[in-house]
Amino acid sequence: MHRYKVDLTHQEETENILIKLFEAYHHIDGLVNNAYPRTKDWGTKMEEVALSSFRQNVDWQLNSVFHLIQLISNHMIEFNQGSVVNIASIYGIVGNDFTLYDNTNLTFACSLFSY
Repeated sequence: MHRYKVDLTHQEETENILIKLFEAYHHIDGLVNNAYPRTKDWGTKMEEVALSSFRQNVDWQLNSVFHLIQLISNHMIEFNQGSVVNIASIYGIVGNDFTLYDNTNLTFACSLFSY
């Protein structure tokens, strides 16, 4: 197994690393994606986050990961093999427990409920 680190927020870097991988190994058997790109102000109170920053986070967290999987899946389809595993937060399925963020700088989610 080989591991590679790539900044998904840079489309050209993502494409270049995949070209190098395909040249070296001719196919990819699998992708484990644990990417969580975010801006430097991530964790700021929601009411203080600029809309442009929020939009940047949505773009990075959705579109950059989509782009990577799209590029890899095309090659997996060509070779009729491969798997993609996306690792994500359980909070896509269950309600949030904001106490998990006590004593951290991740106040973004908590700011709606701070009294």
